[in-house]
Amino acid sequence: MLFFRKVQNESATGSTSSSRVRTKLTINVENIDFDTQACVLRLKGRNVEENHYVKLGAYHTLDLELNRKFVLYKDEWDSVALDRIESACNPTKVSIF
Repeated sequence: MLFFRKVQNESATGSTSSSRVRTKLTINVENIDFDTQACVLRLKGRNVEENHYVKLGAYHTLDLELNRKFVLYKDEWDSVALDRIESACNPTKVSIF
């Protein structure tokens, strides 16, 4: 998933600055929470693919917002999970309340 992350940079003199960069994160989800006020699904877990900005194993919290694209991987899918995914992706059946 592509996300904007705040990255701190340290110069040769020791001064620091921060900037927001767009990076791809792949996490192993350990905890899921739904914020009813913001209508956001919050995923917490460890990064499983190291990149220039994020070290392998670093913890992150990602907010999945309505109409934001993401990719979900799972080793094995049972029929109940597949039915839920199909129903959630069907615009005629989706209800956020």
